[in-house]
Formats: sequence, C-alpha cells, structure tokens
Amino acid sequence: MIDVILDFRERVSQIEKYLTLVWISDSRLTLSNLDDIGSNKIIFDDNSEILLSGLLNNGTDFRIDSELVKILKSNTILLFYNLIEGTVSSIMNDFIGTINNERPKYKELENPIKKIWLKYKHRSFGIGDKKEDDYIINAIETIIEEAIEISPKSIKDTELGTKLIHNYDAYSAETKANEISGNLDARKIRELFALYGLPTINRGCNSMIKVKNKRNSLAHGNETFAQVGSNFTIDELYKMKVEITSFLELLLSETSSFLSDKKYLKANA
Repeated sequence: MIDVILDFRERVSQIEKYLTLVWISDSRLTLSNLDDIGSNKIIFDDNSEILLSGLLNNGTDFRIDSELVKILKSNTILLFYNLIEGTVSSIMNDFIGTINNERPKYKELENPIKKIWLKYKHRSFGIGDKKEDDYIINAIETIIEEAIEISPKSIKDTELGTKLIHNYDAYSAETKANEISGNLDARKIRELFALYGLPTINRGCNSMIKVKNKRNSLAHGNETFAQVGSNFTIDELYKMKVEITSFLELLLSETSSFLSDKKYLKANA
C-alpha cells in the first residue's frame, strides 16, 4: 500500500497547488508587465502563428475575470474526481496484486473473492459452454485446489498502442466489469468494497456526490465549465477537498490494515 498512499498524497498536493491559484485568481488580479514574454508565439503547420501579446490587454497585461475564475473552479471538480477514481483504482489494483503475489488456493479464500475468481476464470459453467457432460464436476475438483492468480492482459490503446495491464485493471477488462469509471461516490465505493469483501465503510461523503454529478455533466456537455464553476465558492471547494481527502484517507487506512491482516483469507486457512 506504500505506493498507493504516495500516489494519493501527490494527487492531493496537486489539488492544493491548484486551489491556491484559484484563490489568488478569485481576487480578480491583473497580471502586469508581461511585455518580456509577449513575443512568445505558437507556429502552426501552415506557418500561421499566434503571438502571446495578441491575447493580452494592451500587449502587456492579463486580466483574470469572473468567467475565467469559474472555469478554474470547474477544473477543480475534475481534479477532485481524478483524485477519487485514481485512489480507488490504485487500492483495487493493490488488493488484487496482493492476492496475485500470494497465490492462495481457492478453498482458502473468503466467499467474496471466491465469487470474483469464478467470474474471472470459470465463466464456462454456462450450459452452452460445457465441453463435456462431466465438465462441471471435473472443474469443481480442480477449483478447490487451484491457486488464484489474475493474469496480465494485453489491450489496444489509441494513444499508446498495445499495452499490458495488470491486477484489477486486467480483471475488469477480462470480465468487462465497469465498476469504477465515471460513477464513483461514497455509496458506490461502499458497494464496490462490499462486492470484493474489503472493509465495511460506514462514513458518507456528500462532496463526492456533487463532484461525480458535476464531473459527468461536464463530460457529457450538459453544462459549460463557467456554468459549473458558478455553483461553487472558494470556501466550498476547500471544504470539499477536506471532506474528500478525509474519506479517502479512511479507505487507505482500513484497506492497509485489511491487507496486512490478510482478512481476504478464511480464519482457519
């Protein structure tokens, strides 16, 4: 869990830096004396160009207006959701990775992980997929003693080409589970943890519901960034950051203890 916690802290640090910029920008400050960088330019393939000075006021100043502040606030919502989904994904990958490294036998596992393993490895229990009449009997005898391991999976990525994914990512791709992407709030996380037999989390987090809904609204184009940003003050964003990080810190703490104590194994295993 050390790498997961370090990744979480780095994401929180990035949010804090960004929120500081939003807070400064919320004061409607004018950034002056930019003439020394006004000649900076972007050149396009057709040799046309954009000069930075052309985007400034009088060629030297830049005004942070109310609409820009709203856009900055909306981007904070995306940072929040990145923190939530990134942290939960890391937890799930670390969880499955721990089981992969230990390779326990099926009979040693608690029931939630048994169900996950059957969904991953033995989907051929469906009647139409039986290879022979006694297939299920033979498979069950094999399952009882088999070691649990989620294999890496090769997938095609539009940006990176073919890449290899591991642990929970590989399980999700193989079983076509869509348990995380775009849908996470406190309730969904509690359901996900219950499904995999991870610690029971009783705490709520209202800020996560707001973040999920506004993130999806932005992703689907239902609202503009300025419209979403107008819903939040800088005070509210800071309070949301505290509530969300506190909830995620609880997940990290509870999961770390869960893995250390090997609670995914039966007590008498």
